[in-house]
Amino acid sequence: MRTVQMIKEQNRLRKQYYIDFETENMLKNLHVLQTASFSSLIMLVILLLVTPFIISSWSVTEVYYFFIPAAMGFYLFTLFYQRRERKSHFVVYYACNLYCLALIAYIMVIDIYPYPESPSSFFPLLLLVLPVIFIFKSRNIFSITVLAEIVYILLISRVKTGLIAENDIFNSLVALLFSFVVSTIVTNLRIRDNTAKLNYQKLSAMDELTGIANKAACERRIAEAIRKKKYHGHSCLIVLDIDNFKGVNDTLGHQAGDAVLIQTGIVLRNLFLDRDIVGRIGGDEFMIFIYDIEGQEDVKDKCGQLLENIREGVLERLSMNITVSMGAVVFKEKPSFDSLFGLADRALYDAKRCGKGQFVLTAYKAKTTGEEPVGQRKV
Repeated sequence: MRTVQMIKEQNRLRKQYYIDFETENMLKNLHVLQTASFSSLIMLVILLLVTPFIISSWSVTEVYYFFIPAAMGFYLFTLFYQRRERKSHFVVYYACNLYCLALIAYIMVIDIYPYPESPSSFFPLLLLVLPVIFIFKSRNIFSITVLAEIVYILLISRVKTGLIAENDIFNSLVALLFSFVVSTIVTNLRIRDNTAKLNYQKLSAMDELTGIANKAACERRIAEAIRKKKYHGHSCLIVLDIDNFKGVNDTLGHQAGDAVLIQTGIVLRNLFLDRDIVGRIGGDEFMIFIYDIEGQEDVKDKCGQLLENIREGVLERLSMNITVSMGAVVFKEKPSFDSLFGLADRALYDAKRCGKGQFVLTAYKAKTTGEEPVGQRKV
């Protein structure tokens, strides 16, 4: 039972790994494809030039030149594609698969046809190396190697005879089995290392007290969301500040102050969607980015609901009269994060200046130097 649970957990981690590191693995595969195609091109040229001096009975036949234009083509493709700002996972995936198939076909040809009376030299080695060159899902690379082994056995059986054919088939089967083991070990090591890396990234991006994003992570994620924004409707940035928070620490103690911050983080997580971004950007200051919202009236409703939830879920538990002020900016364009934050922060200042315990909503206006509050509501 324990073994079954371990296998299920490993499969879960494997699936999550390919999801979490999809883009990173794509870029690694593209880089490996460039390195592999260039290296194979150089090694092939060197071997063709040097081998006749090492093995005097060996002569170069036309088949040895077949892979040179293919390797050159893959290398030129990587040079071109790496310059593209937007890269497709599918293009890189199929290019790497095509390279593997071309390499397999080439190795099969030179191992079988030029010298049918000689044992194979390269195909078993390729089976061992191929599963660890690129970062593929196990079923993908296993499908390629098993298919290659089947074709290889069929060709060997037709071209070679006797002990040579039997020896080549046996060596390739042993190499295939070892390739499964090597692939599994390497994949598990990649998953372990990248899972640890992902956990570290999550911890470094998390505010330890509230469990939501910290200032650096929150600002980075919001700036990236604005830059990649494809939706042409409204989005909103909210800056929230707990009024007179210092009085909580001074009067009720820091434990009570921490409890207020923790509960505020819980309220924010529960109120907003997963794709919305919530973070703590200061001692008692929070920031929320709402990706998709209907317009200013919905922003007002959301801000009012947020004020009410924090008042009921956090502040009413205290023996002090504590309020919350907010500044919000609604926009449709793709402004810079700094310009949005400046407007939201100024709206927050206006809310505090007007008596605290309320929000001020500002509409972003492109190519203007000023902005006017379009609505406010007191709690």
